[in-house]
Amino acid sequence: MTPNTHQQTPFDDPRKRPDFQPSLYPKANGRVVAPSTTAPPSDATDRNQSVVLEFLAAYYDINCEHHRLIQARAIADPVARLAREHECLQAIEKSLISRDALEDQYAPFGIIAEPVAQDGFTVDVKFTFGSINAAGRLRAAPLSSSTTIPIRLPPGVKLENLTLPDETAPPNS
Repeated sequence: MTPNTHQQTPFDDPRKRPDFQPSLYPKANGRVVAPSTTAPPSDATDRNQSVVLEFLAAYYDINCEHHRLIQARAIADPVARLAREHECLQAIEKSLISRDALEDQYAPFGIIAEPVAQDGFTVDVKFTFGSINAAGRLRAAPLSSSTTIPIRLPPGVKLENLTLPDETAPPNS
């Protein structure tokens, strides 16, 4: 499994939609994101920037559906309200499934997008990338660690007298 470094389908940047609502677009790591300032461009080629855009779009869609749900719950007619609320809940579920798919796609690579919610809306997304250390620098090489565990032999047993299995022989079935 490899992450999308180059989008297989064109990325649908919600900031380019005619009905874009900036108030529903979350921040990224506490920074206000606007199309022309701090947000990565919609055609970002850096993997981490592309991942940020994908998650912000997913949370934006969830926020939009939640906003529609709030509007639906304000409908006076109970029959119309119930029908509209049902539609909104289905749309929220679909958006959550899309967001979950992104999490599943990027989690094996140490990429975590943690939403910060306020009044039911995602207002910020905190990103952690496995390829970046705590200082914000790219990791130069994978880290590895090893240890030696001493195991005492039973009394009277000498290492020279032990027979170890042949590593090249197939295991017994």
